[in-house]
Amino acid sequence: MTALIGIFFWIKSRNNQTNQDYLMGSRNLSVFPVTMSLAASFMSSSTILGVPAEIYLLGTQYVFIIFMILLSGLLAANVFMPIYYDLKLTSINKYLYLRFETNSIRVFGSFGFLLCTLLYMAVALYGPALALSSVTPFSVTASILAVGIVCTFYTAVGGIKAVVWTDVFQCILMILGLCLVIISGIKNFGFVKPFQIAETEER
Repeated sequence: MTALIGIFFWIKSRNNQTNQDYLMGSRNLSVFPVTMSLAASFMSSSTILGVPAEIYLLGTQYVFIIFMILLSGLLAANVFMPIYYDLKLTSINKYLYLRFETNSIRVFGSFGFLLCTLLYMAVALYGPALALSSVTPFSVTASILAVGIVCTFYTAVGGIKAVVWTDVFQCILMILGLCLVIISGIKNFGFVKPFQIAETEER
């Protein structure tokens, strides 16, 4: 499905697509897809698979991270984003160059971002690959390659619009899946009992 979204946007704009269209979506994407895309970016496979295990092992205090996410989101939206938007920047590295007027800071920032992204992608790819290998005949290695190839394909051919609308599709699926899990949990254990168990076990 995600590959088809990439092909759709490639066919739609292959004759008149500029670099601005490909990289920035012509700066005319509406609030809904961008919001859903950001939500999907923060709600990755490591979140879906890792957070339940984290709470099970260490307790419900993990929920307090929500307050920091809200605080950091408000800070980014009201302090940093207006600056980036007014300057029409595409990355923090370009801002570092404009701010300090030296390429060394820009290169250092780019290298740090690349290193963090590579480490994060290793975990982000392993999560869905592990889930895929558990329900298909594919090995974990083959699943990693399949997920990586599909993601690279729709990103390369469709540009940022394909990425955003693919994120919308994935976010809707994740929300529906989480809702089904919550409904099933409440049906089987009730709403209060899990919190009572956590309190009894001091977690």
